[in-house]
Amino acid sequence: MAGTRYDFTLKQGSDLDFTVQVWADAAHTVVQDLTGWDARMMVRATRDSTGSPLVSLTSNPAAGLTVNGPAGQIIVHIAGSVTTGYIWLNGQWDMEAYSGSLVKEAAYGNVSVRTEVTR
Repeated sequence: MAGTRYDFTLKQGSDLDFTVQVWADAAHTVVQDLTGWDARMMVRATRDSTGSPLVSLTSNPAAGLTVNGPAGQIIVHIAGSVTTGYIWLNGQWDMEAYSGSLVKEAAYGNVSVRTEVTR
């Protein structure tokens, strides 16, 4: 089952905070209990890009993602001090929740960076 599509723009130099709800069913009516799960997220220039990602976040070790297990949510936080260094303009991202060999796509989409004008 595919995750939820979420396209967004982040402002260079500003904090990025959002929460992804993970669903247990295709109708998005049953929350997935993520107790004991971890999460990972990457941004790449394209889905087929190789090499290092533009952004890589994880919940374990804690690096930008926090899992709220009972609520079935993955919370994203990237500090403005980090987004200041984002010089790329567009990318594609996805996020997975995983527990052992079980992997569930949580969300995916396109992302763009709105660069700072006033610095």
